[in-house]
Amino acid sequence: MEILLTITDNLKMNGKCDCESCIECKFARKPISPTTSHAAEPLKLVHSGICGPLETAIGRGRYMLLFIDDATRHMDEYLMKYKSEALEKFKEWKALREIASGKQVKRFRTDGGG
Repeated sequence: MEILLTITDNLKMNGKCDCESCIECKFARKPISPTTSHAAEPLKLVHSGICGPLETAIGRGRYMLLFIDDATRHMDEYLMKYKSEALEKFKEWKALREIASGKQVKRFRTDGGG
């Protein structure tokens, strides 16, 4: 399992990041829609999206898979060579986060991309 970057409350989820990859990433340019309510506990609502293909590959990855916990705003990023790796990365992430928090993912929201 390879988690490349974990961003916690130090980065407010305003959809803006200065790193080259996030500038290329459509997910970073389109912030999460503001809502009036947020999840009250970790893993109750998780947002996810795939960025790419990135013009400049990071390592060997051309796609970035993002997971954002709505309650804590904790974000995990995984690099993937192909989009088809997303399901396996999700299973790895889910197992890791459920063991670490002692809670289960209740709702999982994506942008519905292909």
